[in-house]
Amino acid sequence: MEDFASFDTIRNSKDAIRMSSRVHPFDQSHDKVDDIEVVQQRFSLTGRGSKPTFPVTQHTSPSTWVADQFDDFLSMTIAESVETAGGIAYLLITLALSMYYLKVLAPVMTNDLWWANFNASGAHSYLIDVFNNHLNLSVNHTAKDLDVTAGGFTKDYSTFYTPIHISPLYERIVRADQATNLTAAIISLRGYTGPEWASTQYCWVDFNRRWEVAHTAKRQTRCGRRYTANAAMYWETIFRLVIWDSYMTTSASKFEFAMGRMLNASMEGRDWLDRTADGFVSVDAEVAVWKAAGMTTYEWQWTNYFTWGVKESVDVTNAFGATQSLSIKKVAMEIRGSWTTLMLSWGPWNDFLFGLPFIRSDPLHARFMSPCSYDDYLLDPGNYTCDPCDPVFNPDEYTSCMYNFEAILGEGGTPGFGLTHDHIGPFGSIDAFFVPAPPSLLVLSSAFTLAITTWMQTQDAFNAAMTMIPSLTVDPVPMKWQSTANGTFTYMGGDITCPTREPKPYVQSSFSFDVSCTNQERHRMLLHPRNALFAYLISSKPPIGTLQSMSDSAIIAKWCGTLCPTLASSCAQVLGAVVNASKQLPTTTTVPFTTLARRAQSDVTALQVKTIQFAKYISTTTDHEDGSSSSPTDVWLEQLVLSGDDKWDFFGWVYMFEWAEASREVVSFEGDNGIFALVSDKSAPLMYEAQGLEVPKSACQYVWVISAIMSVILVIVGLIMTAYTALLRGRIVGRNLFQFNRIVGAVWLGRPFLMIRGMTAIVLLSTAPIRVILQKRITSFEFHPRTLLESMLVSGEAMWITYVFNDFLLLLSRNAEPNFAPLSAGLSWLVYVCWDMSAPTSLYATLDRNCAIDFARLTVVCQSGAVQLGDAQIAMTLFFIQLVCIVMSFGAVWLWRCMNRHPPAPGFSGHLLLSGTAIAFLHKDIVLNGAMLIDRASCVMCGLLTFRRYIFDLKLWLLTTQQNIPTGEPSASAKPRVFKWNMPVFLAPSLKSGLVTPPSNCPLPPKGHLPQRPTRVISLLGLGYMCATVFGSVTYLSLTKTNMANDFWWVNYNASREHVFIARMYNRETVLRPEANSIALDDHIFVDDANYSSVLATAVGVSMPLLYVSQIKLADATKLEAVVRGLRHMDAYMAPWIATQYVHGN
Repeated sequence: MEDFASFDTIRNSKDAIRMSSRVHPFDQSHDKVDDIEVVQQRFSLTGRGSKPTFPVTQHTSPSTWVADQFDDFLSMTIAESVETAGGIAYLLITLALSMYYLKVLAPVMTNDLWWANFNASGAHSYLIDVFNNHLNLSVNHTAKDLDVTAGGFTKDYSTFYTPIHISPLYERIVRADQATNLTAAIISLRGYTGPEWASTQYCWVDFNRRWEVAHTAKRQTRCGRRYTANAAMYWETIFRLVIWDSYMTTSASKFEFAMGRMLNASMEGRDWLDRTADGFVSVDAEVAVWKAAGMTTYEWQWTNYFTWGVKESVDVTNAFGATQSLSIKKVAMEIRGSWTTLMLSWGPWNDFLFGLPFIRSDPLHARFMSPCSYDDYLLDPGNYTCDPCDPVFNPDEYTSCMYNFEAILGEGGTPGFGLTHDHIGPFGSIDAFFVPAPPSLLVLSSAFTLAITTWMQTQDAFNAAMTMIPSLTVDPVPMKWQSTANGTFTYMGGDITCPTREPKPYVQSSFSFDVSCTNQERHRMLLHPRNALFAYLISSKPPIGTLQSMSDSAIIAKWCGTLCPTLASSCAQVLGAVVNASKQLPTTTTVPFTTLARRAQSDVTALQVKTIQFAKYISTTTDHEDGSSSSPTDVWLEQLVLSGDDKWDFFGWVYMFEWAEASREVVSFEGDNGIFALVSDKSAPLMYEAQGLEVPKSACQYVWVISAIMSVILVIVGLIMTAYTALLRGRIVGRNLFQFNRIVGAVWLGRPFLMIRGMTAIVLLSTAPIRVILQKRITSFEFHPRTLLESMLVSGEAMWITYVFNDFLLLLSRNAEPNFAPLSAGLSWLVYVCWDMSAPTSLYATLDRNCAIDFARLTVVCQSGAVQLGDAQIAMTLFFIQLVCIVMSFGAVWLWRCMNRHPPAPGFSGHLLLSGTAIAFLHKDIVLNGAMLIDRASCVMCGLLTFRRYIFDLKLWLLTTQQNIPTGEPSASAKPRVFKWNMPVFLAPSLKSGLVTPPSNCPLPPKGHLPQRPTRVISLLGLGYMCATVFGSVTYLSLTKTNMANDFWWVNYNASREHVFIARMYNRETVLRPEANSIALDDHIFVDDANYSSVLATAVGVSMPLLYVSQIKLADATKLEAVVRGLRHMDAYMAPWIATQYVHGN
């Protein structure tokens, strides 16, 4: 092109060239210099030694140049062509890799954890499931390492919504686990209002057990035998911790009658009151007092009066050492309406309602009412047995008994009531304690679950067999519970908190935390692949081998028909598939579980875990002379979960597996007549969703934008250079393109951006490459290290940091021969690649549950583990590796020069249009007076766009012209010098613009004739303007601080004020006028009378009208477009659940 190369102009100037007899900038004296000397004077920062000399600068006869050398002016040697091709190839490759790096970086830049592809429904949800699963099976308090890549779940995490199942038993597991932590209990109880609100049945007033307060004599005996170490059984526990004066202000009267009067009646009691009131000194001192009194635990009783809240989290640490807390459970505390455990014990707060003394030795205690006598008690307290509520002592118990709990509760007359009374004890005096699963059972369940997952991942045949196991419901009934030819049973359930159920011909459900006594469902058990295979392998394969002459299917059908009255076919389908799956495993597979199973069975048997059923038995035999059958008999049916019966133990192990995974619970019901550890029904899991907003996504967005902008700018510059190369027909210095990243990074991007881009690579190298995969129906974490090419790419991107520090060291090298630069970058890159390939960063997870139990707010708060996704130490090490390599390279080059006695390398005078990085790394030819020749494509890297003799500096936004090289000739005869490939000439060090008028040569007038100006005033005004500008800038930041606090740019927008106001207004107005169009928020009709003061303890709440959804459905039912759109987006599996009655098929 003529505009860029001006080659035609050059050809048309042959005559002028002949007249000048010179085509290079040297004067006559320099023309006589030998070519070798000229070559030896040329040095470049890219290396020592000679450089190729262009034909135009060679010392030849002017006449021969015109005739023979003009064609050489446009020609390229083979070496130059190869160099250019190599430079272009490097440019295209580095630009492609820069864009590909964005693809590698994009998944990491989605969150500030730098976790690739971490989203709420995927890796976030899976991480929560991993921790929840291990926490349910946690067997001790010590921290342990957690391998998150081991195991997996048969669950799909690729959908938009991934529900997380939380065990409703978890808070009880934690409280049982923390029962021995007296320090935590004391800290929490310090904020408690009063001891009467504790969910317990007290046994004594004081730690010395001087004053007894149990409801019954048998329970008082049971207290001494079982509960002395439980601090929750003593009133003194909380009395010592409350602020005594505050408690007396609200509770003095009831306390005085319940126990204060009796305590004040004796010197011992008064001394105790003096010691107890405000007896708390410090937590450590209080722990010492409790332990001195023999306390080792603080455990409330099992009750379904309320649901405890749970807040549990784990910490995730990124490569910069920043820690983010992620919630893995959030369950709100809730007071329940269905309080069925009221039958067992109604709580100390209700004891105050009767206005009776608590202390059993108080003369006014209910047990001394007529016909009993306090005088008789004083005669022989140890053998006093009179009870006014016992028909043996008081036939008219309901008129004179003031403390008949069963009568007060309205119980009596039902079979369930009588059976519970006889086998466990009277209602109102039954203790219930949560029983945690034995550690041996948890270990067995954990080992089996991990083994199953491993087998499914490694054995295709077993995986296929597991896929064929259906999940079906069965109804197992122990043999001795079943009706026979001699009699039939009707069943009333196995829940002692619901003793009023009606008899049914089927076995009813057991107890559960969220039971409804009006719901009389058949007892069922869901068999699925995992619990069925567990029970089959652990229970010594019950059906197989009992009847060798029969086929497996016949044996299974017979066995299922024996234990499952109505769902034997479902049982046979599941068990048949389980037997087939077990055959795909080697015979030695179950050997490791034998010892674990034996220990677990021993521990469970020691606990005597049972299931019970209230029943009526009707004999079908005629025992009477008149031929009539016997009347129904109330029967208490019980079955050990693991009884040693091979036929039943299969289902017993299903119970145990679900107990271990926190789907069922075991509660010990302890009464005056017996103690039973009963297994519950299976509890439905609570649904939870990963809180995506907890994962910060601010810094990553800025870093991603900067990285993307850098790549885009690099590509733009590369395209401009490619265009120049094409227009110049490849006549460029190709070796300069190998310095593209160094020069363009410093000139076009800036060193801060280069540091950020380099740090993104450090982040990648110091972050564990973890991803979620779905393989063979198993979702799991997989450690996915980078390939060699990816490692080379990421390591190369980290070298931007080296480029920045190399620029600083150019000042020490006087811009001369920075051989240390490529050496330091190459060495750092090699170390990075070797590091990443040999020891990629691993993910470390620890399980360490630390909980605080808030008895006042009925909430369990736990911090239960940590995930070290990135390693800040590795990041710092990688950073310092670059610094060390830079220093070593710089020192090595300096030592090499000293040892070889090389003279100091000549520096180059700078140029105002060229950056120091460009001057240092570009290949250039130096001509007379230090002028430099740089090809036009390389000028683009320097931020210079050339056009003919014009140069536009994008950095300075300055347009200038190329200057002639001074030769000493008169200006009239001076001609523009033309060099090879029409390269621009850069004179050093002055800059003169040809577009401005040159300064005048007129002499200045005498000083006395210069016009006087108020220079001081102007200077002061300028200084004042500068200060005002700085002050305005700072003030602007202060004024816009509240605007920029949110992306709405809403001044003072607050989640507890403006947000709540808007929500309340819309909830109200959408009901009153849902289509009001535009409104003004400052309209007085929207005044809200709520108190939005920030000093209030309770924030203003937001509530939605209960019938709002129904109103929307009625209002929008005629909008067919919205209806069709909603049906199109609905899950097709939900179609049967649409609340309608179909009339037509089409």
